[in-house]
Order: sequence, then structure tokens, then C-alpha cells
Amino acid sequence: MATIGTAIESGSMQTVLLEPTSGEVLAHSTTSLDPDVTAVLPRAISDMRAEAATLNVSVDAVAVVHRSESERAELATAVTDESTVFVSASQSFLSWLARTKDLADASTVLLYYMGERGVSISLADAADATLTPAKNAALDSMSPERIGSTIPLAWEVVDESGKKPQAVALFGDRSSNRDLIDILSLGLGVPVVRVGAADRVAACGAAWLASVSVEDQALVVTEAVDESEEAAGPETIPSVMLT
Repeated sequence: MATIGTAIESGSMQTVLLEPTSGEVLAHSTTSLDPDVTAVLPRAISDMRAEAATLNVSVDAVAVVHRSESERAELATAVTDESTVFVSASQSFLSWLARTKDLADASTVLLYYMGERGVSISLADAADATLTPAKNAALDSMSPERIGSTIPLAWEVVDESGKKPQAVALFGDRSSNRDLIDILSLGLGVPVVRVGAADRVAACGAAWLASVSVEDQALVVTEAVDESEEAAGPETIPSVMLT
């Protein structure tokens, strides 16, 4: 069993083929959004299905990440596969967070995104399935002093959430700065984990959610068959829409 997850990240479509039991990414691809997302989405899914066939792996479901209801509506026009589910970006990230080994012991995690133009910080609570709105600040250099200046913003996020983080997840193009982990660990007093392949996080989280929806549907069908007192026609499994 494997599931496909796809999400738009960093101006491209990120697509993964995930084995959900182990969490192993069997294959992944990055596709340019040219000419547009509705043309690229079915091609990215089709290419990943072909990759799965090459690996002799069956695909049980496909999950597509959307960042807004308007984007969801746009993406839905390009999808004809009945096994496809639509998942919000926040759901996808929280799904990844709940399963990633590096953060398995942390239910509340401060998300620290260090991009080219600045920093974006929010707090995720895996237990409550919540994600606070991000706070952003410009960052004109990666000097220790400027990195340290982001700590008060992080504490604002923590104070407003009313929850103490147990770890920091560090993302972004500038997250490899050698001073970052030391400064954030000292300033926030919790372990800092640099997240690898950050552009694939949403796609992986969505693929995990798709695998859960498949298991739930199978359980519903099994229970219906067990409780049936007489033979019936083939079961129709209802489509699952995660919102």
C-alpha cells in the first residue's frame, strides 16, 4: 500500500509516493507550475502513479493540499480520480508533525521559517490539531545579533498561544546558518530540530492523511458486510473530503 501526496511549495508542485506504515518516501518529484497549476496537477499525479508501477507498488489514494477554499475549487477542476482527497495546508502540516520521528516526543512545536526575506513564526499543537497565525519580521542579515532579535517575536507567539513549546522546528532556505541552532536553543530553552526536505512536508502529511481515510473507509465497508443479514450488491465507498 502506498499513497500519493502533492502540494505547492516554493513556487513548484512537490509530489511524494509514501509508504504510510514506515513513513518512507519511495519517490518524489518537483514540477514547475508551467503553464498553470490545473495543467500540472494531473500530470504530476500521473507521473507518480507511473513511478509506483515501476516500483511494483499499488496506489490506494491521492491527497492534494490546498491553501484556501478558492485554490481548492481550482484544483478540484483538474482532478478526476475518485480516490483523491483534498487536505488543507494546516492539516497536512499537523499530520506530518504528529508522525515525524525527530519531533515524536513534542506535542507543541514552535515553527521557525527562515526565508530569504525574513522570518515567519507560529506554534503548532499536534494534540489539539491547532496552528496559530504566523508572525513575520524582516531579516536583512544572518548575523548573530539579527538572529537573536527574532527571539522576542517568538516569545510573543508563545505568550499569545498560552502554550509552552517543547521543541523548535527550523525550516527555510537560510536554516543552515551555523549560528541558528545555538542561538535559538539558548534563547528559547528547548531543543531545535532542523527539518530536512522541508518543501515535501505538506505533501507527506497529506499522503499520511490519505492513508488514514482509506483505512477508515475499509473499516466502514467491513463492518457493513459483517452486520448484513443478507447478500447485497457491491458496496460503494463514499468519497472522503478532509476540510
